[in-house]
Amino acid sequence: MNQLFEMFGPGLVMLISLIGVLLGISVARPSVVGFMRRCKRENKPIPWIVLVFLAAPTVGAVYSFILMQRMFEVTLTPENEGILLNYSVGVGLITAIAMIVIGKLGEIACKNSDITEKSLNSHFIKIGAVNSIALFAMVFAMINLP
Repeated sequence: MNQLFEMFGPGLVMLISLIGVLLGISVARPSVVGFMRRCKRENKPIPWIVLVFLAAPTVGAVYSFILMQRMFEVTLTPENEGILLNYSVGVGLITAIAMIVIGKLGEIACKNSDITEKSLNSHFIKIGAVNSIALFAMVFAMINLP
């Protein structure tokens, strides 16, 4: 039973985070496709940055994978079982919510921008700020793991 619990916590952080990643991509996808169609309709090249808006939530998978690998190194004792589970749920939820917000910011960027790369570049600051929240959650959890 203890060995099952050792894999449950790290797997849980990955599961919750990946649900957020998928929801973030699904939020951004319609606007990105619409933006690409608008570029094609106006015979303008599609800026590569638009694809970054679609792929931006996938960084949450990387963060949760790094944390999951670190959690596998933890020796599970009765005292730290609850801590590992709390970190799994907490960091998983923070990462999932951040990736959904990043997807929403990608959607807003595609809906509110003209077709120039300059107008799209300004939205990266917002995405970077939200992304840093997920990064800090991962790092602080890794520092405090038993």
